[in-house]
Amino acid sequence: MQDLGADHVINYREDRFEGMVRKITKKRGVDVVFEHVGKDTWAGSMLSMRPGGRLVTCGSTSGCS
Repeated sequence: MQDLGADHVINYREDRFEGMVRKITKKRGVDVVFEHVGKDTWAGSMLSMRPGGRLVTCGSTSGCS
C-alpha cells in the first residue's frame, strides 16, 4: 500500500490499529474512517476518529456489530 502513496499501513489482524492511529495523529484521531470490514474492526474504527470525524461504511466482510 505504501507504494500506492499511503503514509502509514497498519495490519488490523496483527496490531491494535486504533492505538497506532492515536499515536500517529498525536491523540487527535483521523478525520475520516472508511470502514469495510464490520464487527471485527468497528470498535477500533470508532476509537480512531477525532471528535466530529466521519465514518464511511462500504460493506461488512465480517458481519454487522
